[in-house]
Amino acid sequence: MNRSPKKEKAEDMSGELRKAKRRIKALEAQLKNRTGNGFFFEELLDCSPTPTAILDFSSGKFREVNAAILPLFGHSRNELLKRKMINLSPELQPDGQKSRELLSSKLEVCRQNGEVSFCWEYLNSNNFSFPCKVRFSKLKNSESLLSVQIEDLRKRKAIDSLLSGTHERFDLLIKDLSEDLWVWDIASNPILPGEELDDILGYSRKELIRNLEFWKALIHPKDARRTLTLLQQTLGGKKDLFDADYRMRGKDGTYKWILTRGKVIERAETGQATKMLGFHADISKQKKAEESDRIKRNLEALTTSISTELINLPSHEIGEAIHNTIDKICKFFQMDRANLVLYDRERLKRTLLHEYINPKAKNKSPSWPEISDINPDSFLTKNLLLNKIITLDIREIPDSSVDLKTLLNTVGIKFLVGIPLTLAGRVVGAIGLNAERHRNEVRHKFEEFEIFHLRTIGEVISNALERKKKEEELHAERDLLAGIMDTSVAAITVLTPDGRISYANSSAERILGLSAENLKERTYNSVEWKSTSIDGGPWQPEDQPFLRVINSGEPVFDVRHAIEDGKGVRKYLSINGSPIKNDLGEVTSLVFLVTDITDSLLAERALKESEERLRLALNAANMGTWSWNLKEDSIHWSANTGHLFGISLDEFGGKSEHFFDLIHPDDLEKVRATVELSLSGKNDDFHIEHRIFHRDGTVHWMEGKGRVYREIDGDPIRMAGTFTDITDRKNAENELKASQLRFQAFYRFANEAILFLNPRTERILDTNPAFLNIFGFASEKEVQGVPAKSLFTVESWATVHTRLRSFESADNLELRTVRVDGTIFPAIGSIHFYNEKDSYIAAVSLLDTSAIQEVEELKMINNEISVRNKLIEMQKNELEETIEDLKRTQAQLIQSEKMAALGQLIAGIAHEINNPIGAIQASNQNLQECLVRFQTLLPEVQSIISRMPYEEMESFRNFLNQVRQIREHLAGIEERRVKKELIQEFEALGFQSPYMFADSLADMGFRTIPKEAVPFLKSERATTLLEYSSIESFFFTNTNTIQIAVDRVSKILYALKNFSHFDTGSTKIPASLQESIETVLTIYQNQLKKGIQVTKEYDDIPKILCYPDDLLHVWTNLIYNSLQAMDFRGRIRIRTYTQNEEVAVEINDSGPGIPENIREKIFQPFFTTKPPGEGSGLGLDIVHKIITKHSGRIEVESVPGSTTFRVFLPLLPAE
Repeated sequence: MNRSPKKEKAEDMSGELRKAKRRIKALEAQLKNRTGNGFFFEELLDCSPTPTAILDFSSGKFREVNAAILPLFGHSRNELLKRKMINLSPELQPDGQKSRELLSSKLEVCRQNGEVSFCWEYLNSNNFSFPCKVRFSKLKNSESLLSVQIEDLRKRKAIDSLLSGTHERFDLLIKDLSEDLWVWDIASNPILPGEELDDILGYSRKELIRNLEFWKALIHPKDARRTLTLLQQTLGGKKDLFDADYRMRGKDGTYKWILTRGKVIERAETGQATKMLGFHADISKQKKAEESDRIKRNLEALTTSISTELINLPSHEIGEAIHNTIDKICKFFQMDRANLVLYDRERLKRTLLHEYINPKAKNKSPSWPEISDINPDSFLTKNLLLNKIITLDIREIPDSSVDLKTLLNTVGIKFLVGIPLTLAGRVVGAIGLNAERHRNEVRHKFEEFEIFHLRTIGEVISNALERKKKEEELHAERDLLAGIMDTSVAAITVLTPDGRISYANSSAERILGLSAENLKERTYNSVEWKSTSIDGGPWQPEDQPFLRVINSGEPVFDVRHAIEDGKGVRKYLSINGSPIKNDLGEVTSLVFLVTDITDSLLAERALKESEERLRLALNAANMGTWSWNLKEDSIHWSANTGHLFGISLDEFGGKSEHFFDLIHPDDLEKVRATVELSLSGKNDDFHIEHRIFHRDGTVHWMEGKGRVYREIDGDPIRMAGTFTDITDRKNAENELKASQLRFQAFYRFANEAILFLNPRTERILDTNPAFLNIFGFASEKEVQGVPAKSLFTVESWATVHTRLRSFESADNLELRTVRVDGTIFPAIGSIHFYNEKDSYIAAVSLLDTSAIQEVEELKMINNEISVRNKLIEMQKNELEETIEDLKRTQAQLIQSEKMAALGQLIAGIAHEINNPIGAIQASNQNLQECLVRFQTLLPEVQSIISRMPYEEMESFRNFLNQVRQIREHLAGIEERRVKKELIQEFEALGFQSPYMFADSLADMGFRTIPKEAVPFLKSERATTLLEYSSIESFFFTNTNTIQIAVDRVSKILYALKNFSHFDTGSTKIPASLQESIETVLTIYQNQLKKGIQVTKEYDDIPKILCYPDDLLHVWTNLIYNSLQAMDFRGRIRIRTYTQNEEVAVEINDSGPGIPENIREKIFQPFFTTKPPGEGSGLGLDIVHKIITKHSGRIEVESVPGSTTFRVFLPLLPAE
């Protein structure tokens, strides 16, 4: 059956359509298979002219190959995809290594480093080996695949072999390389063949003229003579190989580098060259890369030399060196001028420090005056102040920047580079590089590498300028210190190591009574001083503070002795001295602070005499002492004790039972229980009042006080104390109790009205029954809230009110008083004041004189009471005056000790305060500048955030949260290392400008790239957002610095206020022991940090009722004694805890310990182990008295290497 042509055509088209559908499905399956693996190789492979394949890491099989690789091996694509790379390699490589092991090692290097290149010998389909260069590279999105690029080295090796003349079969080489070689028939063509140069230079065959002049005209003038000379030497036989690289001008007018190699292969019988073989190659890219590398190396060397020079130069040479640096930069980049300016952002001024103008520049006038105004909103200045490096062609300047264009045209600048100088994140100036040529005419392109090194040089210059500034400030501070020393009220002297006085301030002249010139004529041991010890004895050489400092190399404190000043006046001095050492530890000079303590020493001696009078008074009080040896049960009495008990020492048996036999039976058990309580360790202090039978048959009251002394293991070994006959006091107390009972009876049953008032508030505190009856009140509740004023007429209340306000007692006041019902009656009134719980109370008595007989009786009673009150008042005043005298004496001594300690520490405290204040000042200035940058940038950042995608916005917000966390500031080598690592991370993530991003993150303290920041960093406006983040980081860093400094200063000032305050009040107040101890530690901080390890173990203990200023003296004395005992080197442990009904403070040091033979004497007045003149011996005596005043106790334990003082204070106030 015949088919029509149309039908046949339709059937053919249908068949083609079915084939196309099958092809599409096959391609879809292939695409799906590749998409499932997550990779697309077609574009990568098909677009590359280089033989390329994709290889599987684990199996070594080819996963994909491109068309360029097929002729190299002579296999089809399907054949290669079934093979492994090792199957295409010989068993051994040319160097003898096994191919399988060597390939495995190369794959592992690629897995570790990301890529590796090496030479390899392959086998083609004919089993012939051929050399190649292979490059393995890991694919970014896969851990299992790598890219393989192969370069066939056969032609290169053949050419090298041909030109070196080592190959015997030239005809085979020429055949293999015919398309890359030229053959020059010198006789027929007098010029080197140029056919291969056509494509390189862009000429057609017709355009390239074949004559010597045209060829010479294409060669760069600087290369022509050398190239032609080499050719003539090769043709003449002087050289075996013509090897020349030179530049030739292409059709477009640009020059390209050409490599030409050739060899004479035929010569005539006369020796003249007749035929030459060679090749041409375009090496422009290689030359350009070499030139780029050379420039980079030179720029790196320039950066290194500048950094080294500016870092190592002394400050006075930095200015000239910076000028030279600006000159070097300008010459290196072949610019026409370079300048260095500094900005004063507060006054909006620009200072031109230096400008270099190239001698070949057309315009040689300065860019700016030495000082000029700046506009922070101008295009150039605004970007520089935002810490941006500017590369700007005059043709790129916005039309709105008319002033900038005018300035550049005036100076003749067409292209400029601006590098901001930053310090601590703040722009302080700029470096400018200017050219009288446009951007495309400048040799250097100022790309990322150049920008990075220019910024580095800028940072080095900024740091050098800051170092110069700081050293100039240091010199100013030294001058200020010299001025302070000259005006100091304390005497300051400086001695040379041989003992001569080299400096003395004006106070030294006043205290020592000699002029500075006369002082410099003396030495530390001049006989004119007439030095003696503080008590007038000989002044031994080893006691001299100068010798102690020079021999030990350590400071001395409070060394006391006496001298005779230049006017012959005897003075007592306290000397603190310290050595000044060089870097080798050698003493170069010695500084001494001399204090005139003549007045305080005389006061101390007066106090000592007062203490001696007190001791005599105690003897006069007929007190007796006793000591009980618990191990032997033997009791020793003083003669006074025997007298108190009415028996002689011979009559007393000396045993504990003999003592107990003397005690009144009703008090015996109480005494035994008290003794047992002390021996058990619950209370080492012994105190009891009991009765005894005196030899004369009477009963006497005795007061016994004592203390238990224990061995190291805590066992009691001895008790010692005193006995006092308190019979008279007890009788007085009994009489007082009887008197109080009589007063209560009188108060309740008296006929006159008695009321007690607060003289300040005039509020009624209490009344007696007669008051209620006389004034008509039904009960005491009715009296509550009644004003005292309502009980008197206006005239009478004026009299009473005047007495209350003036605290003036009065008797027999004729008053008119008012009852509740309003009736007025006459009364005789009395007003007296007494002290109750630190408050004054007014006692008012009112006698109703309605009946004259009652008035007369009350007058008599009043007179009798007045007499008795005056007598009691006189006795009370005498007693209070005596007690106050003792308190004032003790308070003066405590305050004197505290002020002496404070004087020794004041220099260290001043240093501790100056450091944080300097930090606050610097941070405050930084914050002011930060605010200016913040206000400038904020509108732009808000606009960017409003247009950001959600993912980028969340990324930026999360990054800001991390930025606000305070991080350690990076500097020096560590900063450069972190920046380098960050640059590598950014490059790995595909960032185009890693240097700027790395600089910003390092400045904010980041050591790695936060994962949260990657999305927004890849956005178009990442630079602006990152700059805003830098401002926030800088802001929070400075506010944190200020807070730390303020806390430190507050702590020091709080401690100093507490330490110097002294309250002589007699009322205990609640106070924290930990705060009291911390005050002392803060005051001694400067001494503690130089060699003392302090361990604090504070339990949670409540506040106690105490005298805080007294306890402050206790901790000061104990801690300073520990520091002196350890020679200011060692360990101190301070512990607080509660024990039974007491709070304990334990201070332990690692000093040499207290010898056992003097341990019992340390609390005695005027006992000291310090050298003459260094201590008064009253410190621990006063400590003991203060603890006793608090109803507490103090213990001491000491062994070599450890001494512990424990202070026990009651948790509740004593009854």
